[in-house]
Amino acid sequence: MYYPYQIPSVLDELFRNNITYKEHRISSLVKYCFCIWEMNSRSCVENTVNNTVIPDACIDLIIDFSNNEMYFSGFSKDTRSIELTGNIDFLGIRFKPGAFFTLFNISADQVMDNLVNFTDIDSANIDELFKTDNTKQRLKILENYILDKISKISDNNAHYIEFVDELYSDLSDEMIDNLSPNKSSKTIYRHAKKIYGLTPKNLTNILRLHFVMNVLFAGNKTLLEIANDCGFYDQSHFIKEIKKYTSVSPVALLYKYNK
Repeated sequence: MYYPYQIPSVLDELFRNNITYKEHRISSLVKYCFCIWEMNSRSCVENTVNNTVIPDACIDLIIDFSNNEMYFSGFSKDTRSIELTGNIDFLGIRFKPGAFFTLFNISADQVMDNLVNFTDIDSANIDELFKTDNTKQRLKILENYILDKISKISDNNAHYIEFVDELYSDLSDEMIDNLSPNKSSKTIYRHAKKIYGLTPKNLTNILRLHFVMNVLFAGNKTLLEIANDCGFYDQSHFIKEIKKYTSVSPVALLYKYNK
């Protein structure tokens, strides 16, 4: 089952020394959301810290408590480094691929690779979030908000979310065609952009990246075995792809992860 890796504390030492990142898995939301994450500075950050975000096919609702802002965003193919400074106080809902479209009935392509204000997507009033600094209360407000969204939709589009798990278990080029069986490649392309905000190729590449990291962090296979299992042409191609997203080699990434 697909679960993406976001490891800013692994990829940036200054982040690790200054900021706490944590993921809360909420059982009532698991069908639509991977987690609600929080990111807090231990004290006021004087020097810029980089929050390295690996593309994960997800759209997040991000709440910035320091600036009283809420917005939706996601990244389609490139790792992004977001500069942080001052007092850092964020919560975010990481929606599963396909869940944003299912819950809000808005094409994911409008949000992926953009920052879109919450009010441009949803008219719900959850301003009570900004009236408390208690994490448990904040999590409960967000849980209730998503549960209310879930209660107002049909399950007709739930298979789009489930399809990602199927694709994750079979990352062959042919598998993506099952998104729209017996349809042309152009139709599949348009469908993927609408549901996930991604091209079929980008979606497959992102899932392969996180599958690779899952196997790598398990630590029970050689680099050559991982390259073969994950469909890379050879070990050098595998190393190149990991460095593309993380800026370090697989060996260095594993070392940092286990440190």
